[in-house]
Amino acid sequence: MYLCHGLQSPLKGGIHFLLLVVLCHIARSECFAQNITYGIESLDRLGSAAKPYAPEFFGKREKLTRFGLAISGDGRECYFAVALTDGGRFREEIRLTRRNADGEWSTPQPLLRSEKQYKYVDPHFSPDGKRLYFIYTKPENGKPRNQRFDIWFVERTGKGWGEPVNIGAPISTIDAEEYFVSLTSEGTIFFGSNRSDPDNFDLYSARLGKNDRYDQPVPLPGKVNTNNYEADVFVAPDESYVVFSSSGREDGRGQGDLYVSFKDSDGNWSAGRNLGDRVNSNRQEFAPSISRDQKALFFSRGGVLYWVSTKVIEDLRP
Repeated sequence: MYLCHGLQSPLKGGIHFLLLVVLCHIARSECFAQNITYGIESLDRLGSAAKPYAPEFFGKREKLTRFGLAISGDGRECYFAVALTDGGRFREEIRLTRRNADGEWSTPQPLLRSEKQYKYVDPHFSPDGKRLYFIYTKPENGKPRNQRFDIWFVERTGKGWGEPVNIGAPISTIDAEEYFVSLTSEGTIFFGSNRSDPDNFDLYSARLGKNDRYDQPVPLPGKVNTNNYEADVFVAPDESYVVFSSSGREDGRGQGDLYVSFKDSDGNWSAGRNLGDRVNSNRQEFAPSISRDQKALFFSRGGVLYWVSTKVIEDLRP
């Protein structure tokens, strides 16, 4: 509630009206400043143990499986993926909600309003906010193929977002899948893929080379990749750690857990460390992301978006 809503005195005259407008503007600005990093939520709701993100907003909407939260740099746009059944057909799509000048959030709408045939999920902003990356099962150039996920992006235009573009080789492949995408502040791209083994996903990265083209992706060196499933990777902007989803491990608590791996001075990645009971449960935790101020970790569990203080990561740092 804005400050101006609580003013009860019967103000009269032009100067009083002007004062009222100024107070409302200040209160609105303070509200935006408080929420700018966290979108719909505010910092004072962030806890040391995971809890649902913005239940007052999402709880009033239709029941959907939600995952993969991405918040714009100005805090006025929230993007997330949903899984739903439409006309008896299972679909996955990215939805977005925007905040207007009065601080009200719009009813979430599909990012690609005309897309009904293919799946597209896992949104992630480029460091400058001018691109939104995601994974998409649409065949490139309309070529028929099995519905496998590749990495795509849209670019901001004066009217919103442009048409989807496949990131292309050597990141996207024809015979394998690429899951989840995350970028460092230097533009290095991280993602999960089964390109080396169709039955096993590992974590990969690729440096941004000359002419804005990516080098050949390589598996993350060190002990982070195993014979188990590793995907849904989110890299810290400074590339000091990655948070990822994994399943089948001896220290797992349920269907799939979130882990953290730290990069050492030699460029190798440590073995993944389970984020523990403050994050993981006997259900599946996946689709992690970190707020741009590095204070909040977002993820999905049981179809609900959660968030928790990144202290759970710092407590495990060597």
